[in-house]
Amino acid sequence: MGLDHVFRLLDLGPANALLVLGALPHLPDIDAGELAAACDVPRQQAEHDLESLADVRVLECEGSYPANRHYHMSEEVYAGARRFANQVDTARRRARAVDRFTDHFLTWGTVAKKLTCPGHDILHPERQPSTEPPYLSGNPDRAFAWLRDRRHQLMASVQTAYAAHRYAAACQLVDAQWPRFVRHRHTKAWIEAYEAYGLPAAQEWGDQHAVRRMLTSLGAGLHAHGRYASALERFAQARHSAERDGHQLDKAEALTGLGHTFLTMGDVAAAETLLDNALELVGTSEHAHAAALVRVRLGELATLTDDWEKAITLLSQAQETLLTWGDPYDAARAMAHLGRAHSRQGNYATASQCFDDALEGFEAADSGYGQARVKEWMGDLFACQGRPGLARGWYQQSREQFELLGMSHDITRLDHRLGGLGRPGV
Repeated sequence: MGLDHVFRLLDLGPANALLVLGALPHLPDIDAGELAAACDVPRQQAEHDLESLADVRVLECEGSYPANRHYHMSEEVYAGARRFANQVDTARRRARAVDRFTDHFLTWGTVAKKLTCPGHDILHPERQPSTEPPYLSGNPDRAFAWLRDRRHQLMASVQTAYAAHRYAAACQLVDAQWPRFVRHRHTKAWIEAYEAYGLPAAQEWGDQHAVRRMLTSLGAGLHAHGRYASALERFAQARHSAERDGHQLDKAEALTGLGHTFLTMGDVAAAETLLDNALELVGTSEHAHAAALVRVRLGELATLTDDWEKAITLLSQAQETLLTWGDPYDAARAMAHLGRAHSRQGNYATASQCFDDALEGFEAADSGYGQARVKEWMGDLFACQGRPGLARGWYQQSREQFELLGMSHDITRLDHRLGGLGRPGV
C-alpha cells in the first residue's frame, strides 16, 4: 500500500504527523514528546498519532509502556514520507516543524547540561528555558541518561539548525553535549561535532565567548584523541581571543587547556607556568569551580614531580569544592588523582580508599573512561607493592574498558604495563 493511499485513510492528526516526520531528518527513533513538539500538539495527541501510524505499519513501535515507547521509521518508508511531505505540504510548514523540533532539543539540552555540568555557564543565558522539563527537573543522573540516549537526535538537531542558518542554536546544541563527550570520550564524534558544526556556527553567530568555548572544547577533544599540536593551536586561539576581549575566565580556561596539554607532552616547566597563571586569574570565590579544576591539574603535576604533600593539599581542596558545587563527576576526577598522589607517596591503604570512592563516582556518572583510568591506577598501586597478580587483574580490566571505548593509545600503554609484569603467576 502506497503512502498516498495510507495518507487518505488516516485521520487528521496521524496524517499531519506523517507529513511532519517526512519534514524532519531521518531519526533512529522518535518519542511522543519529540513528535508533540514538532507538531505543536499535546503529548497525548502525539501518542495517539504514533500508535495510529504504527497500526498501518508506517512506524515500528519499540517499548512496552507508553512512557518509554519509541517509534522507528525505516529508510525506505522515510524516503517515501520525505517525497510525500515535499509534494503535499508547504515549505513554510515544513520549516516550522523542523524549527520546533530543534527548539525542543535546545530546551532539553540546555537544561540537561546545566544539571550535569554546573560549573559551565550557559551560552546566551537570556535564552534559557523559564521552566525545566518535568522529566529532567532536578535530576542530574536522568539528565545525563537523556543526553546519552538521545545523542543521535541531538546531532540531527545540530545539523538541521546549522543547515537552516540557525547558528546560535546549532552552537548551543553542540555545547549541550559537552558532558557526554567528556565522560564517554568518543573522541571522533567529539571532534566532528565541534569542528564541523560548533566552531563554524559560533563564528557565523559572532558571539566571541561562544567561539572561545568551541575552541577550548575542541582543544580538549583533540587532546583526548592524542592530537596534541592541534590541541595547542586551538587553545592558543582561545587565549588570544580572551586576551583581546579582556575575558579572564575564558583566558584561564584556555591556559588550563594549554597547561594540561604541555603536561601530557612532558614539558612540566611550561605546564606549571601556564597552570599557575590560570589559577591567579580565577583564584577568587567568584570563580571557585574554575579554580578547583585548575587545582586538579596542578595536583596532577605535583604528583608527577613527586611533590606529594602539595598534590594532596591541592586535590583535597579541589575535591571538596567540586562536591560543594554539586559536580560529582569532576569531584571523582579529583579523588582519583588524590588516590594516585597517596599511592606514589606510599600511603597504599589511603590510596585504595580514594580509588574505591573515585570508581564509585565514575560508575554513578556513567564515565567508562574515568573507570578505566582508576582501574589502571589500581594496577599501579598493586605493582608498587610487589603484587603482580592483583596488578595484572586491574590492568586487564582497564584494558578491556579502553578497548570498548576505542582508545588505542591507552590500550598501548596498558599493554606495556602488562608486559612489564612478566608471565602470569610470577
